[in-house]
Amino acid sequence: MSIKFSDYSSDTSLSCGIKLTCRKDYPSWIASVRYMARILDVWEEIDPSNYTLSPTSQTSLKGPTYESIIDKLTKEAEENYQQALKEYTALSEDAKQIAQVPQRQELPKREEVIQILDKEEAKFKMSLPLRQHTLEAHLKILDLVLETVPGNILAPMIERCSWKVPCHIRDLIYEIKQAYGPIDTAYIMRLRNGASTSK
Repeated sequence: MSIKFSDYSSDTSLSCGIKLTCRKDYPSWIASVRYMARILDVWEEIDPSNYTLSPTSQTSLKGPTYESIIDKLTKEAEENYQQALKEYTALSEDAKQIAQVPQRQELPKREEVIQILDKEEAKFKMSLPLRQHTLEAHLKILDLVLETVPGNILAPMIERCSWKVPCHIRDLIYEIKQAYGPIDTAYIMRLRNGASTSK
């Protein structure tokens, strides 16, 4: 029988008892975080070895608006126009005489935009439980980190990742890995050998 996120109530403690106080604690600590994140089905999103600067998943609970649909359609129309212009420019002079010069696409009428908005709102509402699940799972992982990493270690890391808006739990876990994760000794040896040969 597999354990699911729904098996955990909001007051369930995910504490594993493994504290992160030094580099040698990191392998056991990250293993416990990975175990809980896999149970909550969010490990791929917060895995520090797959870290990127932009979040891979949307945890925002803000739905589409008329303005956001207009912005999206405007952006798509401009991208299509630029692509068509690029292709037209690449044609030979003879081919340009046959081909039509690309024109900017007109935006849909208000009624069409409202129809698109209705469809996007329906999709958003259908995905809302998944987004809520992800948000709650990330908060549970944050609780685990706060319980197992002392404040004096965590405070500077929170400060470093707080410039990102929004600050994401994966940013914090990545900061912890940078400070306490295993050191790439082969890389350090290459640096040392490079430094010694350059003297």
